[in-house]
Amino acid sequence: MKKIVCTLIVFACGQIAGTQQKMTEDSLMKIMGDEVCVDIGKKDAADFTAGNFQMKLGMMFIGTFQKHTDELTEIYGDDFMMNQEKLRGIGEKIGFTMGLGCKAFQDIIMNNPDLVMEAMDKKAASKNKTIPSENNIVTKPAEVKSIYGKVISYSAADISFYTINENGKTKKLYWLQKFDGDDELIANPKRNIGKPAGFKYNDIKVYSPVSKTYKTISVITAYNVQEVMEPIEQIEEIKN
Repeated sequence: MKKIVCTLIVFACGQIAGTQQKMTEDSLMKIMGDEVCVDIGKKDAADFTAGNFQMKLGMMFIGTFQKHTDELTEIYGDDFMMNQEKLRGIGEKIGFTMGLGCKAFQDIIMNNPDLVMEAMDKKAASKNKTIPSENNIVTKPAEVKSIYGKVISYSAADISFYTINENGKTKKLYWLQKFDGDDELIANPKRNIGKPAGFKYNDIKVYSPVSKTYKTISVITAYNVQEVMEPIEQIEEIKN
């Protein structure tokens, strides 16, 4: 009977200890969030911009991290400062508490909607970062390029393409997908033959089963985009 009682006591103590650790973590995140909130409240919300927000907030986070290093080590381990995932998780938890209970933080977000847009842009960009695959092939975000030159020809086939002459150099631009301004070319794809035209394109690699290698081709992403045309038009105006 005594053994059973002792076992139950040990089990209960373990459950209580686990609960206390979780509460300690939640409480610590709240305390750290409150400290950062106080620092934010000492500044004018207008002082924070999309350009300096992360730097200023980061300095405040460093202060509260240094103050609570012992508690953070006890909860997250000795390596938490060297572990990016742990640091990101801690930051997200502190940010969550501030988003719910820090009026000064809420005021900054309300007064600077660009901060939200910037965060969304960075999140989208992070999905397009260079990622090594299982075969060590690296995928990079496509770079948008521009070209303005004389349209030499248009080849109509299952995969059609334009041949452009820019400063004496010829280049093939493939029509593989829908792009901005394609409605004009669908109506009359040969409308610009012998005339100058502006295009935007991406270089992509396609596999050739004949040569068993990857070849680079240029794929049209936009036609007659204004920002492509303006520099050429300005040069022509200066000449005239």
